[in-house]
Amino acid sequence: MKPNRPFVNTTPGRPTAEEMDARDKYKELGRCIRSSWYLATEYLGYQYSETAGVGLVERVHEPICKWYDRHRDEPRIGIWMARGRHKTTLVVTWIIQDILRDPTQS
Repeated sequence: MKPNRPFVNTTPGRPTAEEMDARDKYKELGRCIRSSWYLATEYLGYQYSETAGVGLVERVHEPICKWYDRHRDEPRIGIWMARGRHKTTLVVTWIIQDILRDPTQS
């Protein structure tokens, strides 16, 4: 049985969880907690794929992620975008990020 890995790195050329030492994992965790764009594209695999034509687009979704990272503690946040623009993908990323921030509140 394979051990559970806290990070599933989907970016080619980046070290896997087994190849990273504890300090590197801690840095990556901190970066994932601070940046929802980094978490979504580097670890959750939501980066845009030219061949499939799906995924988060940097010029559209990165500013939304940065805005959310600054305003995440406000009581209500709404996102108005057309259908098929990965709103649910962003929300899933933010939920995972909240769990990483404070696992006792999940």
